[in-house]
Amino acid sequence: MKIINYIQRPYKSWLPKNLKKKVTQIDSIEIDLVSHCNLNCKGCTHFSPIAEKWFIDVEDFRRDVRRTSALLPDDCVKRFYILGGEPLLHANINEMLVIARQAYKKLPIYIITNGFLLDKMDQEFWDICYRYNIVIEITKYPVKFDYEKIKKLMKVHKGKVKIIYKGRTKFLKKKQYKLPLDETGSQDEIYGFTHCHMAGHCINLARGHLYTCSYAACMDRFNNYFNKNIPVTEKDGIDIYQNYSTEEVIRKLTQPIPLCKYCAVKRRTYGNEWGNSKRDIKEWT
Repeated sequence: MKIINYIQRPYKSWLPKNLKKKVTQIDSIEIDLVSHCNLNCKGCTHFSPIAEKWFIDVEDFRRDVRRTSALLPDDCVKRFYILGGEPLLHANINEMLVIARQAYKKLPIYIITNGFLLDKMDQEFWDICYRYNIVIEITKYPVKFDYEKIKKLMKVHKGKVKIIYKGRTKFLKKKQYKLPLDETGSQDEIYGFTHCHMAGHCINLARGHLYTCSYAACMDRFNNYFNKNIPVTEKDGIDIYQNYSTEEVIRKLTQPIPLCKYCAVKRRTYGNEWGNSKRDIKEWT
């Protein structure tokens, strides 16, 4: 029991480095292909259960990913994640996988998916994943789904396409975090940043900007649904079309932002039972 409790805690290695220490490499860049999902997870950190249906435009994807790779080239990033929402819902995912690999020729590229649509993907998708070395990373959820389909796909594509399970979800029941917001904006932003497993590590690319976490990138979904006004300003992200050096981009992404004042990090809880969202604001506050 002690072992299970231990490994269900968030990874300590995710915590940001000392703010005075120079950071030269970003852990990951993430980009949403869609806002919505075919699952309905309570407290989703991308606010997918309450998001309006949206698909990224292929040309916007191309332009933003190319520009990002110029600012943060391969040797400055550890991995590139394609996610959502559920990314397999996007009809043009094949084209965007090619674009991502053209921009980041050496970087590990992952599709983060629940896997429900994998057996419906066309042969071109599998050929692209094989040709461009795209990893399919499945998060296993405690829902009614025939995961034997995934096993069969793994056997069919063994040695060709790498299909893996995310973290511990292959063996342990999927748990949830609760990352509550403080609508008053009265939190200590430095404490919040340095005690957040997302800040400075899960860099999100959205609307021509880079953000230090998914809350900053997706806060408009929360605001629109609940008619709130938690502010995301220009200081909360980096306009990738401004004239920044690579060093400046990394430094800005690994420092606290004003939005950190709206995250109640001390009230976060981990290892919660997974459940369906009721679209209740209490899931995020």
